[in-house]
Amino acid sequence: MVGPNGYKYVGGIGDVCLKHFRDMRAFDCYKVYYSKREEAQAIFEEEVGKGGKAGFSAYIERVKYSSADIRNRIGLRELLAEPIQRLPRYTMMWQNMIKEMDVSHPQRAKLLEAERVASKIAQCESDDQTKRATTMYCLERTIEGFPPGLISNGRRFVDCIDVEDIPTDIGVAGGGTGSSSGALGALHCTLFLFDDRLIIVKRPNGASSGRALARLDEIEKLLRTNGLNSLKKGGMSCKGVVDVLDVTATDAGNSDMHIYLEAPPQDQTDRWNGRPFRAYGVVLPPAPLNLDPTATRAAKKRFLENLWTVQAMYRVKNGRCVAVRSEEKELDNRAGRATHATAFYNIYQRTPYLGEVKKPKVVIHVDPSKEADKIPFGIVGGPFVVIRLQPMEGGLCRYNVTCNSPDEEEEEHILHLEVVPGRIMQTTSTRSRAAVFGIDVLSRTLMGGSKSGDVFSFGGGNSGTVSGTKKSRGAMSRTSTQTMSTALTESTN
Repeated sequence: MVGPNGYKYVGGIGDVCLKHFRDMRAFDCYKVYYSKREEAQAIFEEEVGKGGKAGFSAYIERVKYSSADIRNRIGLRELLAEPIQRLPRYTMMWQNMIKEMDVSHPQRAKLLEAERVASKIAQCESDDQTKRATTMYCLERTIEGFPPGLISNGRRFVDCIDVEDIPTDIGVAGGGTGSSSGALGALHCTLFLFDDRLIIVKRPNGASSGRALARLDEIEKLLRTNGLNSLKKGGMSCKGVVDVLDVTATDAGNSDMHIYLEAPPQDQTDRWNGRPFRAYGVVLPPAPLNLDPTATRAAKKRFLENLWTVQAMYRVKNGRCVAVRSEEKELDNRAGRATHATAFYNIYQRTPYLGEVKKPKVVIHVDPSKEADKIPFGIVGGPFVVIRLQPMEGGLCRYNVTCNSPDEEEEEHILHLEVVPGRIMQTTSTRSRAAVFGIDVLSRTLMGGSKSGDVFSFGGGNSGTVSGTKKSRGAMSRTSTQTMSTALTESTN
């Protein structure tokens, strides 16, 4: 720092502490020492325990008492503990100083920051990159057939959940997994969610969770004690890897959730192969299904929220769009069963959207000029539904819907602007259900067994419609599956 007279000076106590602890990172070496202290202590105790006049214990005692000055007679045990005690001494000193400082003192905030930095060093928390690599290593060492190509510094583990998968003849548990036993019994499964992939893993039984078998809650301990070499296969095996954008997941009420896979695993055996639709019941091992409904629903909600967020943020990585989440809206309420939906939007300009290789399944095209070219349908992938919005005077909006399906008609309505968000959700749920499942009998089974939160159930009425028309369109050869991934693009031409 430079004073008014031009001379350099050190500054206050807070400046000095921050300079050494945060800016120069002079005490980061303690983090490494702390991380190895348990291992070092174990080695020390082992060697001391061997005894013997010519052994390690006798040697350190001779060195300790070789000094003539009694004040210098410090043993190796005390010296090993000295670095552990140093940082707490600093923090205690700062705490006493902070107590004597006025709240408005300019150095007070700096001392608090220095205390925070020192405490973090003392906690010996590993950096994110180390944790990420260790997580990958744990999964690779404990899961049979874990794909080596998934191991990457750029891939981030997000969450996992234990479920029971109950296959049926048509792939749907019509009454929900909580009330179905399945003809051949449940498959014990754990879903591992990353920021770009969903991994389906078979568990050996219902007694242990996938997280416990992979030891994901022991990352810090494994790093401190060098326990990574002790990891071994625990009966888990990989049964498929799916792109997160090829997943549609819904909350089917109680402990149930429904997942549809656009590209289900085709290289597995028995009941793990194929099956685009999967009805899962969330479990909390070793407890059986539905033993604790409150905790089970909380775990399911957490996982689904994480999955939907990952899907929304996936496209943000390339910088072409931003992600926005809408408020939850009720789509339908019949016989006491309510259907709610939350929309996640990726907002694009037209040119970046057209540059996407894998486009969202539903596109909302905002066309204030009313002259923009139509958004083209995909040849291989999305979009399958295009909602075109043209704002009008008087708080109205022309609402046009076209689908890439021979069985769907074009719709056009004049709506009040305030009802457009809810109408978008209704259109998405009703227009997408047939395309998602592909066969009518499967769709009817789902609708009959729909529970709260199932976005594949029927949408609500045309509330807020001023006028509406339907236009027939030529049949197109197109059979595709959909997810609820939605893009919103604005045209300026």
